[in-house]
Amino acid sequence: MLLSIRQAHTDDAPLLAHLNGAVQQIHHEAHPHRYKPAQPDDPTLTAWYAQQLARANCVIFIAEVAGEEVGYALCLVQDLDETPFRYASKKVHIDQLAVNETQRQVGIGSALLDHVITLAKDHDAERVTLGVAAFNEHAITFYQRRAFHFDSMTMELNLK
Repeated sequence: MLLSIRQAHTDDAPLLAHLNGAVQQIHHEAHPHRYKPAQPDDPTLTAWYAQQLARANCVIFIAEVAGEEVGYALCLVQDLDETPFRYASKKVHIDQLAVNETQRQVGIGSALLDHVITLAKDHDAERVTLGVAAFNEHAITFYQRRAFHFDSMTMELNLK
């Protein structure tokens, strides 16, 4: 497998909208009242990715296998100010990581994650964080195999 990882550029917004589809659909199927169905041709989705690409603290990596784009990781480099409750720190937060369903379990997600970790080290970040839905057991297992652990959990009470 000829795998390469590159940093996204502004022309990649439509591509990112398409690559997001598989993961978006998993979320929609688990919680259709909360998550919209995958709509890769929606211009507002493409515009959202264009806005992310324009942010100074946003870095997006794209995985390619034999020239075909098959996954991505969207990261935010975050400087956290000191407050009365915590010390100042820097982290890299993975907002999205997706690999096409047909390309999973072959190391693409791990390669993307390696690039995120290198990015964090290059920015002298103390940690890499991410959010993962409780229903997404495959993602939880993937991250735990890569030494991620739970630091905090969000709980909710549905009122509707």
